[in-house]
Amino acid sequence: MRDSSTANRPSGPSVRDWTLVALNLVFVIAGAAMLWRKPAVGVVTLALFGSFLGLALSVVLRKLRARRAPPQVVDVMGGVPIRMSRRRMSLLALWMLALGVTLVVIGEAYPAPFRWLSGFVALVGAILLALLATGRWAHGYLQFDPEGLTIGRRLWRALIPWDAIAVVDTSDYFDNALVRIGVADLEAVEISPRSAQPLFFKQVVAMRLDTGAEFAIMPAHYGLDAATLAAAFERYREDPQARAALARRALPAA
Repeated sequence: MRDSSTANRPSGPSVRDWTLVALNLVFVIAGAAMLWRKPAVGVVTLALFGSFLGLALSVVLRKLRARRAPPQVVDVMGGVPIRMSRRRMSLLALWMLALGVTLVVIGEAYPAPFRWLSGFVALVGAILLALLATGRWAHGYLQFDPEGLTIGRRLWRALIPWDAIAVVDTSDYFDNALVRIGVADLEAVEISPRSAQPLFFKQVVAMRLDTGAEFAIMPAHYGLDAATLAAAFERYREDPQARAALARRALPAA
């Protein structure tokens, strides 16, 4: 990891990013041109490569935004859980369900493996929607407090003292923005419940091997910007006076 205080500003979209946009755009145009002669092929092509084009454009736009200088000061309300965005996950699930169903129904003339894969995409979307509807999804949260940063997961909660955070930086993980947190002393992290400690340390080791840091957060899951979130972590890591302000709570509405 690199210290975010010395890290270079992101360079923006790569040649690969722009190439993916261009290639998917070509297929979208081709799909539109086929609608009159081969409607089924045209719809399948538009649904599939239109989705890929949307994903490619979202990566380009995110990287263009990331080139802007991060905010100098980020204020966070302390003691308030910042939960994963249900809206984002709901849209993802709806997209997967709609795409999968479209490819299965309209693409009935395509080879069986293609339809099986399409059906699997629809099934995953349907399961995700069911989990969201029953409240079994989006258990993760972040919380800023004077004593440290809490990262909550379904089976454990970790309170990381600000002084135990060694470095904070931003990175990319399979075209998703990532904020990585390096911890100098894992023994300083308070895990609850205690029975979850073995699972927690197992997941930390896996996270370190996968991302190069003890903790890695995808800001998009919380509806946040990577540079802003990293700047918030960095501020409270470095400024004890700013931490004290996290103890203030908003007054209840009259």
